[in-house]
Amino acid sequence: MQKKFVIIIAEDVDVISEQTKRSIMNMGINAEIIQTADGEDTLTKILECDPKLVIINNRMPKKTGLEVLRVLNNKGVDLPLVFMITGDWYIETEAKKLGVTKFFKKPYKCEDLADEALKSLF
Repeated sequence: MQKKFVIIIAEDVDVISEQTKRSIMNMGINAEIIQTADGEDTLTKILECDPKLVIINNRMPKKTGLEVLRVLNNKGVDLPLVFMITGDWYIETEAKKLGVTKFFKKPYKCEDLADEALKSLF
């Protein structure tokens, strides 16, 4: 039996997190989906679980998405990320400096986000 890989959805708005999870599951991807709602928990899960993909929001409690990215960058952790932003160009610029190449600006359709995120898996 093939081991499931891990996808982390880091989003503090429950309805967005659930819709994104459901959209990924509806695509038939055999993955364990871990949901986190704050930056500290997200960072812990990333370091513990070795995810194949992280979908991360910037505006979260405890640590922002950018703060999480800076810690990962300092630790030499490199993994596929989809960064969710609200259109703040300076946040996008900073995230690009940290290696992020895929962005989704809110508001968006969760199905479109799931589709784009999964393209980075294969």
